[in-house]
Amino acid sequence: MNDKDKDVSDNSKSSSNDKSKDADIRVVLIYLVPILTGLLFYMVSKDEKNKYIEKHSIQSILLGVAMIAVYIVGVIISLVVVLITGIYIGVIFSILELLIYLYGLYAGYMALQSNEVNIPYISEIAERYVSR
Repeated sequence: MNDKDKDVSDNSKSSSNDKSKDADIRVVLIYLVPILTGLLFYMVSKDEKNKYIEKHSIQSILLGVAMIAVYIVGVIISLVVVLITGIYIGVIFSILELLIYLYGLYAGYMALQSNEVNIPYISEIAERYVSR
């Protein structure tokens, strides 16, 4: 094999590796602003037929929905507790929202390391939507 053939084969290997790294970097971006970037990359992945990006996009959207649900429940429960006891417990729910967000960033980081993280319940739902 001459030097030109080596260069061509090396370039093809690097471009396939760049493609997988590109997908991993996109997964990290998906989890930065869960619902917004999740929806954006979901629409793009549908056009590209990229199941990997699509799955993480759906997970990000569902993670964002979970954060909003925790926020709404937290506001309602905090309001009721404040009215009854005068004690404000909203900080507990804010910490829970932060932990959900950090778990999403962790999932993106693990994807960057080419490891798969299954988010309880959310990954199962995402798998069902991707397989459609």
